[in-house]
Amino acid sequence: VTDVTRRGVCWSTSPNPTIADSRTNNGSGIGSFTSNLTGLTAGTTYYLRAYATNSVGTSYGAQRSFTTVSLPIVTTKAVTNITDISATCGGNVTGMGVDAVTARGVCWSTSSNPTIEDAHTTDGSGLGSYTSSIAGLMPGTTYYLRAYATNSEGTAYGEQKSFTTLALPTITTQAVTDVKYVSASCGGNVTATGGASVTARGVCWSTSPNPTIEDAHTTNGTGTGSYTSSITGLIPGTTYYVRAYATNSVGTAYGEQRSLTTLPPYTPSTITDVDGNVYNTVLIGNQVWMRENLRTTKYANGTTIPLGTTASTYSAYRYYPDDNSANVSDYGYLYNWAAVMNGSASSDANPSGVQGICPDGWHVPSDAEWTELTNYVKSQSQYVCGSSTSKIAKALASETGWSSSVDNCDVGNNPSTNNATGFSARPAGYYNGNYGSFGNLALFWSATQDRSYNAYYRDLILLQRRRGQEHRRRQELRLLCPLYSQLIRNDKIISCPAGQGDNFTEYSQPAPAKARAGSKKTKIPPVAGRKKKYCITKIRKR
Repeated sequence: VTDVTRRGVCWSTSPNPTIADSRTNNGSGIGSFTSNLTGLTAGTTYYLRAYATNSVGTSYGAQRSFTTVSLPIVTTKAVTNITDISATCGGNVTGMGVDAVTARGVCWSTSSNPTIEDAHTTDGSGLGSYTSSIAGLMPGTTYYLRAYATNSEGTAYGEQKSFTTLALPTITTQAVTDVKYVSASCGGNVTATGGASVTARGVCWSTSPNPTIEDAHTTNGTGTGSYTSSITGLIPGTTYYVRAYATNSVGTAYGEQRSLTTLPPYTPSTITDVDGNVYNTVLIGNQVWMRENLRTTKYANGTTIPLGTTASTYSAYRYYPDDNSANVSDYGYLYNWAAVMNGSASSDANPSGVQGICPDGWHVPSDAEWTELTNYVKSQSQYVCGSSTSKIAKALASETGWSSSVDNCDVGNNPSTNNATGFSARPAGYYNGNYGSFGNLALFWSATQDRSYNAYYRDLILLQRRRGQEHRRRQELRLLCPLYSQLIRNDKIISCPAGQGDNFTEYSQPAPAKARAGSKKTKIPPVAGRKKKYCITKIRKR
């Protein structure tokens, strides 16, 4: 055995290199050694073998191959903080290639595989991680992005990312419907969020074209989907422009513009019942009501309504207010529910569709119609007494007929300031086998029954702790002695309260010995064994 006189590695761009090709000389003898290869060409594949030479010749190790690096190595970070016109990205240079990285950043385009010939950032040099701010983008647009790094050999790119900038929501405006004197209905449909949450939506309107949310508007929830908006506070006979809107972090988008013209200003008119009685009318919100109590003795078909002398649950009767025929001209008659409904079924529709005792073309108001009236009056500051929106009685009560009272919001206090709405409710009292509360209480029927034995009503009361307010109560219908009501003109019928309200206790069985029906202000003699009730009713134009 002879000694190893030379050892090293040899390489070539062709397979199976020999010591005739490029080589290193790394000493002699046996053992491990390390070789440094120089003079390589960037971006080139080489084949390499270790060798050892003795007096016999040269032997070679297994062949290896490698490719030299010329360009830097860079990866692309995730895209974050996406807005309608900007985003954040970046890269990480993990290898510099043949020499130093002189520029790095990100480049982007609306086409795939962007280069530094497209829009790009410059974010320093060298190895390491960096962050890039991308600006000047277009809303709702898809972009392609790559990190890059440049050295003397050229520019390398990281993997491609894509993102879509945020945009305004997409929304359409629904048709305008249910146009009335002071209100209408519209709405919208949000079909796309624009990539960001829809935080507000509704409709906006103005008497000028292209309304915005700086004008009158509704707020109808969030997110996508269809919605309906109630447009209120309009002026009769006026043209309005309406657009749906939807807002996200980008801004507010608007649907197509619609227009509407509210009903022309109401001209007060009169109606005539079958007896020839003439009644004035009034517009309150979108409803036309009679301004006077009904005084008819007949139904519209000419059938007579008998004058009652006793209470009755199922037979139709009319009664003199306070048992005085002279009161009819100002207060109308009191009618029981059987007379008011004239055999019609209960209704809570708006309008009720129940003509009942009303003249042709008019109807008994449902509870829903009463609610519309009271909600409208409560929404108008000029009709509210004091700080509580529940105190609207003075705006509905007539200027005459009420007993005197001292508290500010009582209808009997300074009654010349009553009746701002023109509703003109008069305190005709009630009848339950006995007459009571004339001058102190107005009770109004509705056409709406609750269960098999109750009906909804409204009342206006002179005193007690509910004074100056409007209330909703139920009336017993299945009693020996039923309710009675006075019809006060209207688009609907107002319902009656049970006796004197908070201070009136009713019993469906024989009353306890201690029971007293009536308040200290108004005595209502109890009727043993059964409760009795009364009310005033209004009717409303169909």
